[in-house]
Amino acid sequence: MSTLISKINRQNIFLIDGIGAMATAALLFFLLGGFPSFFGMPDYILMVLSGIALTFALYSFTCHILIRSERLKRNREALRIIALMNIGYCILTIVSMIELRSTISVWGMLYFIGEIMLILVIAFTEIRLAK
Repeated sequence: MSTLISKINRQNIFLIDGIGAMATAALLFFLLGGFPSFFGMPDYILMVLSGIALTFALYSFTCHILIRSERLKRNREALRIIALMNIGYCILTIVSMIELRSTISVWGMLYFIGEIMLILVIAFTEIRLAK
């Protein structure tokens, strides 16, 4: 795992983040949204989180393309921005889980805890690369 993380650089972290955000949006929309009673998270929350994830994916893919074309000169700032947005997404998800703790199922909790852990690894990697 540490060798994989050591191969991540400022150019490919945006691609990794964008792919992860697209996967999150798809899982929230299609999997969790398709089985709301199984996961226990209301559709409107899933749609909001999915929309946020799509926005983050657009930002990350745009940054990746601009870095590859050498048009993005301030990539450290761009990394800090997406890292903070990812942390904010995790906070929003945690608040939603706390607010809906009476309706969210064990499977929903496990999904969101796993998602938060993965996103935080990416966010802290982005912060490390922005230094």
